[in-house]
Amino acid sequence: MIAGYFFGYCTDLFEKKGRPLSGLFHNPEVIFNRQNQPLFLILVFIIATVLGIIGLFILNKQPDRMYRMQSDWALREKFFEAFGNKNFRSLLFFGIWWMLATGVGSAFWGPFMLKKLQMSMLQLQIYNTLSIVSSLLAYPFWGRFIDRYGNKTAMSICVALGGFNPMLWLFLTPQNFSLLWFEALSSGFMWSGNAIATTNFSLAIAGKGKEQTYSAIYGALGGIAMMCSTLLTGVFFPAPQKLGNRWLEPEQVVFGIGGILRWLSIIPLLFVREKVYSGMKKKYN
Repeated sequence: MIAGYFFGYCTDLFEKKGRPLSGLFHNPEVIFNRQNQPLFLILVFIIATVLGIIGLFILNKQPDRMYRMQSDWALREKFFEAFGNKNFRSLLFFGIWWMLATGVGSAFWGPFMLKKLQMSMLQLQIYNTLSIVSSLLAYPFWGRFIDRYGNKTAMSICVALGGFNPMLWLFLTPQNFSLLWFEALSSGFMWSGNAIATTNFSLAIAGKGKEQTYSAIYGALGGIAMMCSTLLTGVFFPAPQKLGNRWLEPEQVVFGIGGILRWLSIIPLLFVREKVYSGMKKKYN
């Protein structure tokens, strides 16, 4: 987060919107001029790459459990068994639908903030920070909520919020983008609940010893779905549309469609059965 603020601040210095902060540098025009901007961006990517490689070396020193190698046939049986689980297929259908909806417009949030709302990189970092802080603070709440009411109820709330948040973007202009600070808090709250609920769902349905297989299938197919809808959004990028007495930017049209698709994901979620344990009594919700 600190690195994001630093490099975002430096990036703003190349633009007019970063000039109020330029007093922190001596002769900023010498370094932060448009001719040097490509070199600066190359430097940022090089630093990020080097830090990523260093991270791999650090990760390599992390101790891990030794796993017994399994035959190809055993792995194939596990995958067939997972797809043969009716309840998991229902969860998988929901996960694919949800990730398809999430992928609609996912590539345009940042560019829309910078280009259409004319926000600075520093303001973009503030938005990200609010979302991260909200997410971190919400994790304990969601943990207690899910323990009491279950993953399905929590995910239903996340679906409602997940569709509501993109709708706020339909009313944003360069003059009123401060509404985004509220959206950032709501979004962080929603995604923390989504992360816990979806993980718990696949693990609970899998049963003992099958967690890795079910989680891998759920994550892989959901990721492919999001990739496809992200690419298709770029291919079928819409024209501006009129809503009432105002025109929506093409990105806002996409955000609205994505929000509706998120809301509709409640349909496959209704068919997912969740085990709920109340004392020693087992029932299905």
